[in-house]
Amino acid sequence: MQNQNTAAFYIRRGKEKFKTGQYTAAIQDFHQAIQHDSNNTDVCFDRGLAFALEGWYDAAIHDFDTVIQFHPANYAAYYNRGLAKANLDQHFAAIQDFYQAIQLNPEYGRAYCSKSKANQILGNISEARTDLETALTLATQDNDDILIKEIEKQLHLIKKGKQNANYT
Repeated sequence: MQNQNTAAFYIRRGKEKFKTGQYTAAIQDFHQAIQHDSNNTDVCFDRGLAFALEGWYDAAIHDFDTVIQFHPANYAAYYNRGLAKANLDQHFAAIQDFYQAIQLNPEYGRAYCSKSKANQILGNISEARTDLETALTLATQDNDDILIKEIEKQLHLIKKGKQNANYT
């Protein structure tokens, strides 16, 4: 039996809770894991995701900041920090994070979609359309039918002069 006072124990238990949607409980376990191993940025990333899913965006941003500080090439941390900022209506800052995620991983279609949404909100419709067209090309290459449908819906809304209220 594994010692219940180790980072590995709390990480495993936190991931199990996360998978079942028990985000607050997962956060508590991830916090305990970080107390035992403060250098584990993977757990910090997971806790950031759980914070975001609970709607605690400032805490999520803090955790993604930590990940980025130690792993500046982690495009997923930039992307998720951008989503958290977008949910706080910090759309310009979100665009900067989505842009950085794209710079680190130019094939990351979801980052283009989220950047497009922020640009739509800020009234940058031409940039939003360009981002969606790039995302559509990437999603088509990846055969990502779910993302393709979302992009096509967003493009249709832009053509009608409307916005989609959801980030991808």
